[in-house]
Order: sequence, then C-alpha cells, then structure tokens
Amino acid sequence: MLVYDPEKCIACGMCERACPSKCISFAVQKDAEGKSLRKIDWYLIDYGRCNFCGLCEEACPTKPKAVWHSLDYEAVFHSRDEMVRYWKSGDHFYGNIYNFELKAFEPVRGQLHLEGVPEHRRV
Repeated sequence: MLVYDPEKCIACGMCERACPSKCISFAVQKDAEGKSLRKIDWYLIDYGRCNFCGLCEEACPTKPKAVWHSLDYEAVFHSRDEMVRYWKSGDHFYGNIYNFELKAFEPVRGQLHLEGVPEHRRV
C-alpha cells in the first residue's frame, strides 16, 4: 500500500509526473494573494489505477519520503470509493475516503495495517 505524509510533502509534483498510471493528483496551497506555497492543499491516490511500481516513491525528493510503500502487501476494499484515498494536512498516513451519502471525508474503517508506525519513521 502506498502511504503519504502531508507534513513532509513540499508539493513539488515529482510523484505525479513519475506515475505511469496517473493515479496521483494534488492541489497546492495558495496564500491570500494567490501565490503558491510549498505545501499541499489536498492529495489523492486512486488504488484502483495504481500498479504499485514505486516510481512515485523513487521520485520523491524529501528525506524521509513523503510518499512510500508500507509493509502492507494485501488490501481489501469494500467499495470503489474506498480505493480512492484523500489527504489534507494533519491526516493519518493511510488517508481518508469520501462518503458520498454523507458528503464528507471519513477515516477508513475495518482495515488493519501491518505498520502502526511507518518503517522509515523509526530511524
């Protein structure tokens, strides 16, 4: 599974450009004058399109990486909506899903992850 840390991301766009599946998209935060900041406003990964090649992780220039593959090797999704994960600043590494019935973002329920703390954060 790809996981993402919005606090480490510098919104450079390298992951999005490196992705052959075009499953990553994001928006950059803007200041009051409309100037782009080096922070993301939101970030999205569509696991239904991802081929888990790792090119996004390789392209990420931050140390530690803002996007990386977790130790999770198998995931179960109960709906297509759960395959699309969203992040904003302060969100958990595994992201949120959008509940179309409630028209709100919510954490993913019922998924267990092998990594309680991502491996590269332990260093």
